[in-house]
Amino acid sequence: AYHGRRGANESTAVKWWRRWCAASGRSVCVQATVVHSLRRQLAVENQLCMFATWLRVERKVAPRTVAGYVSTVLAWHRRQFGEMLPDGRAHRLSAVLRGMRRDGGQGARQHAAVTPRAVARIIGAMLDESDVDSVTLCAATAVAFCGLLRVSEFCVKAGREFDGAVLPQAREMRNSGDEVSFDI
Repeated sequence: AYHGRRGANESTAVKWWRRWCAASGRSVCVQATVVHSLRRQLAVENQLCMFATWLRVERKVAPRTVAGYVSTVLAWHRRQFGEMLPDGRAHRLSAVLRGMRRDGGQGARQHAAVTPRAVARIIGAMLDESDVDSVTLCAATAVAFCGLLRVSEFCVKAGREFDGAVLPQAREMRNSGDEVSFDI
């Protein structure tokens, strides 16, 4: 970890801010209040955007952590030197941080795939061999999972497209009451 002039008394975010400012030849203390010109306010916001981008690209910091670091630097700066930016005037910075979260894949939560072993455990838990309905439901679950949902794993090679000439498609399925069949 980087130890700045204040060493262990500073948070990691402030240490990275000091390090980035020193490396880029910028002052640690930057201010743009409402009395400053719009150009000055945009320059300070741009400096924060560049800091956030440096954290994400060069240091490989997670997008949510980058947002936390920027927030920590803003709070630290407010305590040490006063407001860095007028309240509510960091629209570009907010957009940069939102874009990092979206680009970093932290939008939708990723779900683990259902494996055949997990399906077997579920089927084993609900199977009652003395009940015909239970056995039928377990068989339908196994066929649906292995025969329909996972068919591409057995038939489609990695990096290739789905081939409708080889694999059954939904339009080829026929349901005649008690039976389901494929036109192959």
